[in-house]
Amino acid sequence: YLTVQVRIVSLHGRRLAQQRIPVSAAANAVTTLRALPLQRWLRGRPLVFVQLRLANRAGRVLSENVYWQSAHSRSLRALDTLRAQPVAVSAQRSDPDTAGGERHYTVTLTNRGTEPAVALKVTALDARGHRVLPSYYSTNFLTLMPGEHRQIRIRCPRQGARCARVQLQGWNAHGTSVPIEHGH
Repeated sequence: YLTVQVRIVSLHGRRLAQQRIPVSAAANAVTTLRALPLQRWLRGRPLVFVQLRLANRAGRVLSENVYWQSAHSRSLRALDTLRAQPVAVSAQRSDPDTAGGERHYTVTLTNRGTEPAVALKVTALDARGHRVLPSYYSTNFLTLMPGEHRQIRIRCPRQGARCARVQLQGWNAHGTSVPIEHGH
């Protein structure tokens, strides 16, 4: 038993609709749900954000996606009207005592603004400000609605250049770089 949580949000962060859809889906199978009536929410608006979260019976989010839906591709230009949003960033090393070829970090992003923060991207940097490669991210290029927070897990090499900072960039987020704190 799963639940799809649907949230429709206007370009500037106003919640237009929200619903929960129960889903019974077989493992390794495609389950088609009915289409959302997007034209109802697009009427008079250039675009809307459609946030879909798939949760299990315990309410744990298994998957999350945000889509930018518009009536016409030229309507996507409305994204240029989004104001820069303050997105708080913290980063912490989460495996101080583990062995192996990687170190693990947890980055927490929080949208403290009033509008969606779009296309947020986190990058692991060394002490000199250069990208650390290879680095692996649990997710990236995400959208956060006002007040939402999200954690990103990063795996960086233990040898060679070491992750010392994380940098945040986004379509409409104040770019910033913060040091990685050592966990307990």
